[in-house]
Amino acid sequence: LNKDPALRAALGLQREKLVRALLPYIETPGEQDDEHRVAAFEELICPALDAVSSLIALPVDLPSDLYASVLENSLHVLIFSIPNDPSPLRSDETLQRIDPLLLARIQAVTQLVKSLLFHAHSWLGVSRLLQAVHAAGAACPVEFIRWTCTQMLGVLCKAAPILSLPLQQVDQDEGESNVHSDVGDWCECLALLLPRTGDSCRIVVTVAIDAVQQLLSRCEWTADVHIGEFATVPDSGDEQVNRTTRNTTVAGSEKTAAAERSKGGDPAPPSQQLVGALVARLPPSAIPPLVQHLMPAMHDADSHAAMS
Repeated sequence: LNKDPALRAALGLQREKLVRALLPYIETPGEQDDEHRVAAFEELICPALDAVSSLIALPVDLPSDLYASVLENSLHVLIFSIPNDPSPLRSDETLQRIDPLLLARIQAVTQLVKSLLFHAHSWLGVSRLLQAVHAAGAACPVEFIRWTCTQMLGVLCKAAPILSLPLQQVDQDEGESNVHSDVGDWCECLALLLPRTGDSCRIVVTVAIDAVQQLLSRCEWTADVHIGEFATVPDSGDEQVNRTTRNTTVAGSEKTAAAERSKGGDPAPPSQQLVGALVARLPPSAIPPLVQHLMPAMHDADSHAAMS
């Protein structure tokens, strides 16, 4: 395709026509829609999401308005499909009892949003996509919705591009290195996930730490950092759930964590480990954008990062 611009343009136009024709099939029913419209939605939504996902994944340019429409419709499907059930997620067995049709729909939405990630050509685009998914319910009172959105964020983080770090340019006036703007956008993605590492639901914490780990592996400064899992965390109530801790390789904190465990204490919370690792690994010129994005998230984390 790169060697034949005319073919690439023609394929892009055909893909655009097909996706626009499929958009009505991934629109959620409204209050005024009849039973036939609702039944058609229930029957066709997963095949329609899969079809749009396959088309979006084609490596040709996607118009910005079509990108926005597909993202908006897919997230509406997610919000429409998940019941507003406040029941806590106390164990993995709870997830195993979820309706298979609902899980299939969540998976289809996740794959479609993942296909949109391929059209985010910079970390600014990645950050905006993660923000849209986060806004769909990653901080809502319903634990299942928080788990769903956080798990989707993890899928996106795993497929995110490697953070390219070009040679830093020296500021002639201040004599300091200027960090590429992608570093700030990467920090913003970490800030979105930081509150979930202190979530009141253990299952949400687990997927949040995995997502953070994926982001850390995308940057050469933090590729070898491993955030230790929590030792105790409230699990949808007053009960304390003991967890086996992972080894911590955060610069400057490995010996401290080991010493605390030998004394019978808990290692530092994941959010504290993450911030410590970033401060230890990032260059000084990257600290201002890091603080800018992490400060609001730290307030959320200190409040258990949940409204439940």
